[in-house]
Amino acid sequence: MAFRKALGQGSDPVFALREGHSHETEGGVERREKVKGLPGGQYKPLSGRDIERIHDTALKILEEIGIKVELEEALALFKRHGARVEGSIVRIPSKVIEKGLELVPHRFLMAGREEANDLHMEDRRVYLGTGGAALTVLDLETGRARPGTLQDIARLARLVDALENVHFYLRPCVPQDIPREHMDVNQFYAALANTTKNVMAAAQSVESAKDVIEMASMIAGGEEALQRRPFISFVTSWMISPLHFATETTRVLLEVTKRKIPVALSSAPMAGSTSPITLAGSLAQVHAEQLSGIALTQLAHPG
Repeated sequence: MAFRKALGQGSDPVFALREGHSHETEGGVERREKVKGLPGGQYKPLSGRDIERIHDTALKILEEIGIKVELEEALALFKRHGARVEGSIVRIPSKVIEKGLELVPHRFLMAGREEANDLHMEDRRVYLGTGGAALTVLDLETGRARPGTLQDIARLARLVDALENVHFYLRPCVPQDIPREHMDVNQFYAALANTTKNVMAAAQSVESAKDVIEMASMIAGGEEALQRRPFISFVTSWMISPLHFATETTRVLLEVTKRKIPVALSSAPMAGSTSPITLAGSLAQVHAEQLSGIALTQLAHPG
């Protein structure tokens, strides 16, 4: 892997992995208060009937219009489970979607490097985190916008580590001061070196994802230990709206799920551009896209 090379010897001390820090002392031993998340509910702008209509429309989209898939592995998987494959178009019956949904776990763990920062994804717990992939940042010293750097990743991770109500760290900017082929593993390492909260980011390729998982496994004490307590997670923008799997990102998605690391499916259609201009139409499309991704991952690697 290239993360050591890219950081170099004698790098900024923020890159030294820490055991974590604490806010309280109990019996002479420092302890961090457990992050429990927030009690959640639901915002319900739609009636039950409206939701049913949108869901039914999404299923109809998948079964009649279908999804464009150009990755042979994904085409074969869908076909094996009963989808109709015609060239690169996959039409997915509702029974295939339902099978995928049945395999989704009701709870899972997004761990921190400290147990106090574990995120238990279950019930109605709500967790807050950073987000985005900004190409530029506002420099606090000069007041001017400039390209994001690896140092920004590190410093923002350190800030998040100190904020009790921010529960995980999703890479907020893109470091542009290192070679692109070394970017993924370095941004994960820079973040992990400065927070014990769960770190989430993207991987540009399967090889990059493998490098990140290998690096995290070194920290965890082996890949099995990382799988038991996954303190990294991935976000994949695997969908090119409307209804088109991005081939390389789909490869990443399948690799990460195979390695039993949590992954977020990101679909972001633009109403009036890459999805219908109506809210109901856009909801139906994005719901169909998300359902297709859930089916893919669960049929490939259940759970």
